[in-house]
Amino acid sequence: MTKEKYRSMKNVKSAITIKIVILIIFILSVSIAFASAPNSSTQAVDMNKCVKGIDVSHYQGTIDWNLVKSSGIKFVFIKATDAITYTDPMFAANWSGAKKAGITRGAYHFYEPNDNAVSQANNFINVVEKLDLMDLPPVIDIERSPPSGVNNASFCQNILSWLHKVEKALGHKPIIYTNYYFAQKYLTGNDLQSYTLWIADYQNPPKAPLTPSTWTNQEWKFWQYSQSGKCDGINEKVDLDMFNGSLSDLKAFITYQTILK
Repeated sequence: MTKEKYRSMKNVKSAITIKIVILIIFILSVSIAFASAPNSSTQAVDMNKCVKGIDVSHYQGTIDWNLVKSSGIKFVFIKATDAITYTDPMFAANWSGAKKAGITRGAYHFYEPNDNAVSQANNFINVVEKLDLMDLPPVIDIERSPPSGVNNASFCQNILSWLHKVEKALGHKPIIYTNYYFAQKYLTGNDLQSYTLWIADYQNPPKAPLTPSTWTNQEWKFWQYSQSGKCDGINEKVDLDMFNGSLSDLKAFITYQTILK
């Protein structure tokens, strides 16, 4: 073999090696990208097989609950409190109005990470006072990140303090409301997975919502799929929700979450 042919073959081999390395790097980068991407479901949701609901606060103003009921809404989560002293000014009217109209109701608390968790729980308990047997479980709404210097473990432990206090006082095991990306970053405590998740996800209707890692062993129950919906009896935009199941399934879920004292 001449030196010229040897050099030519060596150059070809080097070029092939470089191409193989580039291909391997490309495959690895694609694999990493897929691994880090959200676990988006491609399973379509049949909304006709779900129970329609909404959630409200004073931002919706005065609500005609009879019109809400006639529009097909079967359940509602109503804001009760925020932090350690705040009470939603429309809570009392919404709480009684929903019940009179025959809509299954539930109350929620907006959680402030800078405030004491037990004090926040006491605020919620004092305002709600008691839950009827077939009221929806109480909800903790978690949207704000922990203060600087507070790690995820402490953050989740504080949330558990709220959950345990409310559960013991009101006799219903609470629900956690949050969104996928927040939960992925902060709600990493394994003890939280025993609580039902109400997930906010506006990206992919009518596909199933994204499921945070902590709750991957659960099928979704409550889904807030829009924050700008319309509903008869409400003049302002309103959050739209659904329960994954029939009305009898919803009643069975409420019964299951109720602690028999």
